[in-house]
Amino acid sequence: MDVLLVDDAILIDDVAEGLTRRGHQVHTASDPHQARQALNRHTFDVALVDILYTQEVDSLEENRRKKKLSITHGPFIASCLMVLKSISDLQPNVRTALWSESDDKRLLHMRYAQEHFGVKNFYRKNTSGSSRLDQAIRETAAGKKYIDPGLEEEGIGAPWIPLGMTLLANPRHLPLWRALACGARSNHAIKKAVTQAGLSYKRDDLGEMAREASSTRPFDDLDGNPLAYCSVYAQIHQAFLFDATIAEQIK
Repeated sequence: MDVLLVDDAILIDDVAEGLTRRGHQVHTASDPHQARQALNRHTFDVALVDILYTQEVDSLEENRRKKKLSITHGPFIASCLMVLKSISDLQPNVRTALWSESDDKRLLHMRYAQEHFGVKNFYRKNTSGSSRLDQAIRETAAGKKYIDPGLEEEGIGAPWIPLGMTLLANPRHLPLWRALACGARSNHAIKKAVTQAGLSYKRDDLGEMAREASSTRPFDDLDGNPLAYCSVYAQIHQAFLFDATIAEQIK
């Protein structure tokens, strides 16, 4: 099969070589921009896509630390969602699977991929290398749904209210989430950040945001402090809140 493997791991070429020995034609891309170029040049049967990319995440953190992030204009980062958007635009018949580390900060990307791009296959990275990926490729190509048990434990397989009805239901809240992700830790700091951006803020917003966010994480329990809850949530999901595809589609 013709496979697009999108990942920035150091050993990805070795993995691709192992897949080639198993009979696949493999093209690698180290980031979403290279993936789009590959989709413009080649036709694929399956795409295996990592969720977050080190250079993008490091750049986001550096901009946050240097206070160069705007809650309305970013700069935003490229993730798996940009790859999925490129596939949707250029080769919508490609069957796609996400593979990832298992941690909280990737959960919303996986849910958005499931809701908006119809991704049904989610694999966790492990030491099995090309043998596990070969199985993933064949399962995905056959249309066989699969969610790794480790990712199910993170919540990807649990029933939930769609993000469009919860976290992303009110576009006015997204800049407030970004203010929290940038380090605002008080109502005064949030109000200052959004006012500087020409937006509005009221104290009731945090209560609404906390209720919306808690429904996206089935194992969370609100402790009655919306500011504290939202602050922690924003730090965990900073990469999602500053995702370029989310910023483009939720305005």
